[in-house]
Formats: sequence, C-alpha cells, structure tokens
Amino acid sequence: MSHFLHNAIAWDGLELRLPRDWEISRHSLPGKSGGLTVVDRRRQRLELTWRHCDREPDVRRSCNDLRERLGGRGGSSETRRLDSVPGWLGFWHREDQRRTVAHALSWQKTGGRLLQIAIIALEDDRIAKRRLAEEILRNCRDTGGNDRPKRWKAFGVDCITPPGWRLVETSIKPMNVMLRFEHFPAAGNNPDGREAEIYRVGMADTWFNGDARAYLQGRQPSLDFKFGHDICCGHP
Repeated sequence: MSHFLHNAIAWDGLELRLPRDWEISRHSLPGKSGGLTVVDRRRQRLELTWRHCDREPDVRRSCNDLRERLGGRGGSSETRRLDSVPGWLGFWHREDQRRTVAHALSWQKTGGRLLQIAIIALEDDRIAKRRLAEEILRNCRDTGGNDRPKRWKAFGVDCITPPGWRLVETSIKPMNVMLRFEHFPAAGNNPDGREAEIYRVGMADTWFNGDARAYLQGRQPSLDFKFGHDICCGHP
C-alpha cells in the first residue's frame, strides 16, 4: 500500500483507500446504481460510480466511448492512457491548463458491478504525476454482493453487516451519524421486519458520564432491557 493512502473507506461492498484529508461529501443508498463523491478541504477530488450488470460488459468499448464523449466537450483533444493497473482501463484527460482528470473503468465480477472512477488533479499536485491515482485504483475493489457480509466504514462508523442486510436510510450531520439497516429474505425485495440502527453521537464529553445503562434506558424508556457484561464483536 502507498504511504499516501491512510484513509480506508468501505461502502456497500466497495472498499478503497484515500489520502488522509479526503472524505465523502455525497453518497447513495444501495441499488442498481450508485456513487460516492469525495472532497478535500478545497475541492472535489474523486467521483466513484457503479452500476450492476446482468452480464460482463465490454469495458474497453465503454472506455473508448467515454474518451470520445469527453473529447467532444472541449479541453485537450489528446489523452494519455493510464499506466497499467491490473483490472482497470483508463486514461488522463486534460480539461484546461491546470486541471487534469484520470478516468478509469473496471468490471468487478465478484459483485457484478461496473465501476467508473474520476480522479481530479491539478498541476501542482503530486497526483498529477500519476502515482497516487494508480495507487487509488489498485486499492479499490468490490468485495461481493448481498449474499456476503459487507463492511461500512465512513463518517466515523466502522461495522460489518451479515448477508441479507441492506442500508435503507442515513442521516449524516457534522456531529451525529445514523445508519439504518433492514433485513431482506434471500428471495424477494420486501424486508421481513428486522432492522438495526447504528449511531455515532458527537461531543460525548458534554453529555455522557459513562453510565451506558442510563443512556440506553433514556433513549428507549418503553423497552425492558436486560443488562449483562458480555462482549460482542469487541464492544461491551
């Protein structure tokens, strides 16, 4: 792994590594298609989109079509191919004097998805030398479909859902994060009533005194909690 990539992100079965100060600004819920937009403190840096395919697409043709479409929008008529990154096809496209974008596509057989990524570079960035863009591509992968466990690592949350659980709702605020999952039987698209919510609540020093029992009872006073001292997945 490159020493540039310190930030591990996982979303809907996709995993990638990014520079430390890059973070998700927009995200989609699971579906036939989706995407993530990543920014740093100054600008958008990366856009990753995907779509499920019933059969393996012609990635080379899709890549050439994208290259032709971008050439028709102006900018540099000359594009440079990315150096070889196993499993990816792509090219660099200069949009103006300072801004260059690395475009790449990959068919991920495990999850049945076509991934498309755009990594934005400026001439004064290390990324413009190709090395960082290629490292991002090498560390981007699809870990599987709904029949496999999925990791969710973003917005200060890090969890794994068993097969059959889908993310159906999010609430992402500066100091508070909520992810809600529902369970879907193997056959059918309707949930069976089981659900789970994960919260990351900020500024804990101002309101939490360490009494987990009182906190849980305060959130759900109508439920009859049975408290023990078990450890589940490393959490008390």
